[in-house]
Amino acid sequence: MLEQFNGIKQLFRTVYQRHGSILGIDINPTAVYMVELGYDHKSLSLISYAHASFPASQADNGAPATQLVFKEFISQNNQSGKRTVTALPDQQAISKSLTLNSGLSLEEFEASIALEVRKSIPHKWSELSWDYQTLELNETNLEQNVLLVAAKTEHIHSHMELLHFAGLKPQAIELVSHAVERAAQYIFPRMTGNLQNKNVALIQISASSLLFFLVHQNKIVFMREVHFDCTYSDNKSFEALLAQQIQQVVEYTQATNPLFIQHILLMGELAVEGTNFAQRVELNLGIVTQLANPVVDFYDPNHHLSEDLLHIAPALWIAVGLALRVLDGKN
Repeated sequence: MLEQFNGIKQLFRTVYQRHGSILGIDINPTAVYMVELGYDHKSLSLISYAHASFPASQADNGAPATQLVFKEFISQNNQSGKRTVTALPDQQAISKSLTLNSGLSLEEFEASIALEVRKSIPHKWSELSWDYQTLELNETNLEQNVLLVAAKTEHIHSHMELLHFAGLKPQAIELVSHAVERAAQYIFPRMTGNLQNKNVALIQISASSLLFFLVHQNKIVFMREVHFDCTYSDNKSFEALLAQQIQQVVEYTQATNPLFIQHILLMGELAVEGTNFAQRVELNLGIVTQLANPVVDFYDPNHHLSEDLLHIAPALWIAVGLALRVLDGKN
């Protein structure tokens, strides 16, 4: 009926299986991060984790060299399962909120969404993959809120091909922001500082960009990506640039958003490089700032909570958010 329904590989579908595990794999142009979480008898366990850097010349997911590097990365690590969730960058997709009559049949409901895709997504129908999630009913209970996500099929296929080439079983491809939010919803109530009731800025730091998320009541309410020149020869100059960029994006958010930022968590591959960088940001802004630690609460039967894991933990936030889909459908 709907040619493109489920095109984004079960973007919102349940991936949970009893006594199973999920690999959350965060792939970006410079590195790959993997976290495997298992759920069994109401216990969430850290089964395995791994990380590796890509050579700069191998940053394209679809390039044969990248596929070989990724396959070797998977084969060298001791993950116990193959069911995998990964994510597209948000800029490669379009998200749209819809409101539909809750009295529609399933066929009418999906046809209405398909019509909206054709009408409002600025790409050819044949080039699109899309999926949707029903949200809460509005106050009158007569209309259904729906989240629609669409992306070019080529972006979906490049991720699918990469996972299949490495012998993995793709269960879902979602958006980075969804993984970030899911991790926040699980982790904030388990952190000191009552973060689930605060306005928290989650800032992912990479070599040439910042990805800024403002989380209010465990929901992302604002997102901004900032790119900058990364041609600095020494760490001190680069840290100064990062601190300046973070200050600017925080000040911009404060000026354009009624929510006052009460806490900052730094995540991403470069958040871990400078041991005192979080303190520097806190001094600059006067806002409590710390490195994100998304793995602190997990049961660790294999004693992975090593110095290496605690060091790399801020870079695992997205991978953890993806792997947390193991909780979908739990009792």
